[in-house]
Amino acid sequence: MQIRQKMSMEQLGSHIGVRYQQAQKYETGKCKISPMKLAICAKIFGVDISYFYYGKQAKEGKYDKIILSIANEVAELPTPELKKSVFSIAKQINQCAK
Repeated sequence: MQIRQKMSMEQLGSHIGVRYQQAQKYETGKCKISPMKLAICAKIFGVDISYFYYGKQAKEGKYDKIILSIANEVAELPTPELKKSVFSIAKQINQCAK
């Protein structure tokens, strides 16, 4: 996809806050990418986050659209500090709900 967008792995990594080696691992499937980083990629490439979810999982509806929407919203926040704060709050809520 970065070829279509004329973006190097180093540039993509910089946009999502990882080194280019990590971006390559995401692309090849060696490592899983977080929904938040995936939402940032969707924004960079001008596609809906669901674009990245295909195949059997998407057909079976295993990806909750609400979670993907939340990831999109968090990715739109203006600062990394605010994104981390929202993540921290969500994590605390999850711990309390258990």
